[in-house]
Amino acid sequence: MSGQELTHPSLENETITDVLYGVDNVIDVELGFFANSKKRIDTCMNYTRPSFAVILEPIKKAFLDAKNRGVKLRYLTEITHYNVAASKELMTIVDEVRHLDGIKGNFMLSEKEYLAPVILFEKGKVASDIICSNVKEILDQHHYMFDTLWNKAISAQRRIKELDEGITPIRTRILYHQDEIIKEIKRKNNCANKLSICSAFGGMQMSYDLLFDSYEKVIAKYRKGESEGIRWVINIDKESVPLVKTFLEAGILVKHIKNIQPINFGVSDKEVAITIEQMEGGKLSRGFLISNDPVYTIRLNSVFEELWKNGIDAEDRIRDIEVGAEWANVEAIQVSKDISRPRHVVKSHEVTVVLTALADNEMMKILDSAMNQSKSVNEILKETSIPHSTGFRKLKWLLNEGLIMLDKIIITPEGKKFSLYHSTLKSISVKYEDTNVVVKAEPNFAITKKSIMKFFSLD
Repeated sequence: MSGQELTHPSLENETITDVLYGVDNVIDVELGFFANSKKRIDTCMNYTRPSFAVILEPIKKAFLDAKNRGVKLRYLTEITHYNVAASKELMTIVDEVRHLDGIKGNFMLSEKEYLAPVILFEKGKVASDIICSNVKEILDQHHYMFDTLWNKAISAQRRIKELDEGITPIRTRILYHQDEIIKEIKRKNNCANKLSICSAFGGMQMSYDLLFDSYEKVIAKYRKGESEGIRWVINIDKESVPLVKTFLEAGILVKHIKNIQPINFGVSDKEVAITIEQMEGGKLSRGFLISNDPVYTIRLNSVFEELWKNGIDAEDRIRDIEVGAEWANVEAIQVSKDISRPRHVVKSHEVTVVLTALADNEMMKILDSAMNQSKSVNEILKETSIPHSTGFRKLKWLLNEGLIMLDKIIITPEGKKFSLYHSTLKSISVKYEDTNVVVKAEPNFAITKKSIMKFFSLD
């Protein structure tokens, strides 16, 4: 059938859906579509099409004739540097033009008909095929689709101003397709002056498999003094150590956080990428939110800075894991129950222990902190300003050697447990005399008999 047949008045009461072939038929059916429209024409076209609306004289005239008859003309497209001149002219022809990123489909609607030129992004070509229909259900569906897209779009004036003045528009999108997600995150990374990432281990695996080349570019700029580099927070355990080492060797700064955030995010100075999925096994999340809205970027940069401030250097954390110090994952540290020791005698091993503690400034701070009052690990480390990794390691040594003991375990009304620790010695004096080192230690009688471990027996 021809385009004139579809739009002929005698066919108004027939239900028709058809495909027409050939450029001449496409132009004919579009002209007939314009001629038969009485109230409105809604046009949704990709970025290659606005030029045809102003260059092809028959189509341009059809728009103007419809407008002169009082038909309301709305035109939705993606305005880019490629078509900005044509879009400006189009604004003088139709009633309103709006911009929406990423439009791919092409269709036109009147109150009676639906047209869809079959062409994607071939520049300079008129569609060779067109789908035509006056089926009510198809019209209703596409009217709803057009109105939804129209309400999400911005005015052509605003978009052209953004292009002319180089303004970056604020955009927030949710992406679901893997190729699009990878492309957008790499673009975000490549534009970043700094990059801060918080993820589960699965997120780090995914990043290594799919995004690592973009991180290398950021690090290369950092080494040239052109960016602030990359920082990463993650819960480091035995499984993640090899990959964390790879990231460290690449020049990425990493810190350990025990209780990681329930979301994975990467935030630069300009944009964020967020997902709530843990990406177990390195699988790419099924959806990412990408945004340059300051509401997101400012908030997540603030969240990351707080995490970074409280994190443990990856090198310290890895060292603890490799020497078997997994006790650092819990606050309640187990202590040996063997309390048998010779009375009032400081053995040679114990002399070495005391001298080692006295020579270590951080150990002495821990002993002083827990001298007069039992305290939790967090209280001790906060009071002494000792880094967590270092503090846990030295506290464990003091516990194993009997200079600090587990005094009690507290259970909160919420059922949480935490332990309190106490120094076992009240004072220590060291004297060097006749080639001998004499150590005198006074037990801390502020605690009970059971707390005197390894050094004394008070029967």
